[in-house]
Amino acid sequence: MYSRRKYLSNNIRKLFCGVLGLAVLCTACSGPGSGAGSTDVAESLTSSDEAGTEESLEESGGYSSGKENGASTTEGINVRLTGKYSEKAMDSEFDIREAKAVISFGGSEISMTGEGAEIDGSVVYVREKGTYILSGTLNEGQIIVENQDDENIRLVLMGTEISCSTAAPIYAEDAKNLYITLAKGMMNRITDTRDTIVDEEEEAESQEAVLLNDGDQEETEQDAMEDEEKDPGELEGDLLSKAAAADGAIFSRCDLFINGSGSLELKSSGNDGIKTRDDLRIISGYINVEAADDGIVGKDSVQILDGSIQVTCGDEAISSTEDEDSEKGFLVIDGGEFSLASEAGHGLKSVFALVINDGKIHITKSKEGMQSLNIVQNGGQVDIAASDDGINVSDKRAGATSSDDMGGPGGGGGMGGPSASGNGFGGPGGMGGGEAMQMPDGSQGGMDRSSMSGNGFSGPGAMGGTEAMQMPEGGQGGMDRSSMSGNGFGRRGDRTASGNGGGMGGPGGGGGMGGGFENIDAALVINGGDLTVDAEGDGLDSNGDILINGGTIHVFGPTGDGDTAIDKNGVWEQNGGTLYAQGSSGMVEEVDSDLSDGFYVSTIFDNSVPGGTDIIVSDETGKEILSFTGQKEVPFVFLSSDLLEEGKTYIITAGDQTAEVVEGEMATGGMGGPGGGMGGPGGGMGGQGAGMSGQGAGMEAPSGNE
Repeated sequence: MYSRRKYLSNNIRKLFCGVLGLAVLCTACSGPGSGAGSTDVAESLTSSDEAGTEESLEESGGYSSGKENGASTTEGINVRLTGKYSEKAMDSEFDIREAKAVISFGGSEISMTGEGAEIDGSVVYVREKGTYILSGTLNEGQIIVENQDDENIRLVLMGTEISCSTAAPIYAEDAKNLYITLAKGMMNRITDTRDTIVDEEEEAESQEAVLLNDGDQEETEQDAMEDEEKDPGELEGDLLSKAAAADGAIFSRCDLFINGSGSLELKSSGNDGIKTRDDLRIISGYINVEAADDGIVGKDSVQILDGSIQVTCGDEAISSTEDEDSEKGFLVIDGGEFSLASEAGHGLKSVFALVINDGKIHITKSKEGMQSLNIVQNGGQVDIAASDDGINVSDKRAGATSSDDMGGPGGGGGMGGPSASGNGFGGPGGMGGGEAMQMPDGSQGGMDRSSMSGNGFSGPGAMGGTEAMQMPEGGQGGMDRSSMSGNGFGRRGDRTASGNGGGMGGPGGGGGMGGGFENIDAALVINGGDLTVDAEGDGLDSNGDILINGGTIHVFGPTGDGDTAIDKNGVWEQNGGTLYAQGSSGMVEEVDSDLSDGFYVSTIFDNSVPGGTDIIVSDETGKEILSFTGQKEVPFVFLSSDLLEEGKTYIITAGDQTAEVVEGEMATGGMGGPGGGMGGPGGGMGGQGAGMSGQGAGMEAPSGNE
C-alpha cells in the first residue's frame, strides 16, 4: 500500500481543543474506527457543580499538523468529544418538603406555599434561589425568572400546563442557571399561541458587537445602574415587555438545563419552541416540540446526554447559532433517541462544530439533514432524509461568504461521450461566478485548472479528457479538471476520467453569479457508528474535506447529474469502515488514493440500476464479497470495505448488468459542456488535455488547429 497519512482539518483540531464544556481525548488509532461508539465521558474532565467553570483538557498522543499539498494533516489521531454534564445537572431528584415554594395553578388562579416568588395576577415572578414545584393548569399566565444575585433556580414541572397568547409562558431574564425538572410519571404542557415574533435583539447583536466601543460599554454599564435604581413596578413592566418580545415558548437568557423522567409537550404556533441565548443541556426526559420556526435552540451550545426528543418544526429542528466566538456555536449529542422533521431547514445545525458520539437520530424530513463547519460522527445511528444535501460542511460564521451561495444553473450541456468506465452524461451547464471570461472563437481550450481561482469561467464547447477529440470546425476539446478549487464558479459541469475524452457538449445558457467552490478549512469526519443518507442533492457534501475512518455508511444520492453521492472541495480520504454509495454519474468525485488506507471499487453502469436491486461485489471465482440493496434508479455505484484486497479484480453485478473493476480505480462520468457564453462558429475548446499549468487560459491557435 502507499505510504499514507491520516488527515484531520487543522481548523477542527484548534476548535476542538479550544471549546469549553467539551472533553477531548486524542488517542493513537489502532485501526479503522478505533474508539468509535464509546460514550464514556473523558477521565480528564474536571467537573464542577455548575456550568461555566473551565475544566481541564488533556491531550495524549500529540498533534502533528501542517500543510501538505493544500491539506492539513494530523498523524494517527482519533478525536473524541463529549458534552459537560455536572452532577447537579444530572440530579433530577427532589423533596417537596425542602422546596423553596410549592405553587399550584387552577385556571386563572394561583396559590403558593413558601417564599422566594411573587404572584401578580396571572404572572409568577421567581426571584430567590432554590427549588420551586409547579402543578396544575394556568391559562393565559407566565412564569418569569429573575435572580440578580447569580444564583441557581430550579423549576419542577409536576403535572403542569401553562398557556399564553401574549408572551413566552416560561421566561428567564436572569439567573446563574435555570434547571427545569420533569417529574417522574408526569405529563407537562407548555403552549405559546402568539403570532410570529421577530427577535430584533438577535438580529442586531452582531452589528452591535462591531460597533461597541468604550463609550458604548460605559453607556451599557450606566443603563445597568439605572435599572438597579428602578422601583419594582418599573422592573416588572420591563420584564413583561421582554417576555412578550421573547421568540420562544420557553426562553432563557442564562444556561438552561432540562432533566427528569417525565414528559414535556411544547407547542409554539408562531415562534421557536425551546430557546436559550446561552448554553442548553438536555440530560433526560420525554420531550415533544411542535414549533412554527425553530424547534430547540442553544445559542452558545447544545449538549444532549440522553432522553427521547421529537421535533416537528418549520426551520431548524435542533441548532446552535453563535457565529463569532469559535469556542461556542457547537452541538454535541452523547445519547438519546431523536425524531426530527423540518419543513424547510436542517435536522441538526451548528456554526462551528457538530459531534455525534451516540444515540439514535432519525431525521425524517429536512432540506438538509446536518450542517456545520466541522461534523464528526464517532458512533450512534443516524438516518437522514433530505430534499437537498444530506450532510453539508459549510462556513456560516459571521462575515463568511458561503461557498453554498452558488450561481443558478445555466442551460443544459450536451451529452458526454464514453468515459473510462461506462457512459457519462453532460451536466447542467451553468458555470456561474464572478466576471465571465469569454473564450474567442477558434482558440485552443487546453486549460489547466489545477489552481484556478478568482473570476468565473464561461466557455463554449465540450470538455473532454486528457486525450483531445475532434470537434466541429476542427477544434479539439480538452480540459484538465484534476483539481478545481477556488472562487467564482457556479455548478460544475461533469467530469471524465483520464483517457478518451467526453463527447461534445452543447452550449449552455449563462450561469448565475456564484459563491464558488472554495476549499474551506473544514471537514466531515466519520469514525464509527451507522449512517444512512437519502438525499435529492449531494449525499455527503463538504466544502472542505471528507475523512472516513470507520462506521457503516449508506449513501443514496441524487438522480440528477447536477449533484453527486459524495462531493468535496478538498480531499476525500477513505481509510476504513464500510461505505456503500449510489447516485448519478455526472459529478462523481475521486478518492484521494495517495492519502487513503482503505480499499474500494466503483463503476458506472450503462443503464441506471432500478431501485430495490441488489448490488453485489464478487471476486473472480464468483464468491460474494459485499452486497447492498440500492434505493435509487441511478448508474453510479461505490463500495469500500476492508474485505476488499488491494489491486484485485472484482465483478459488480446489479440485476442483468455486470462490470469488471479493479480495486482502487475510480469510475467517473462523462463531461458535458459548461454553461456560460455561446461558443463561436470556429473551433471549440482545443488543446491536448491540459494547457499551461496555472495559466488559467489556453494557448491561442488559429481556428481548426490543435
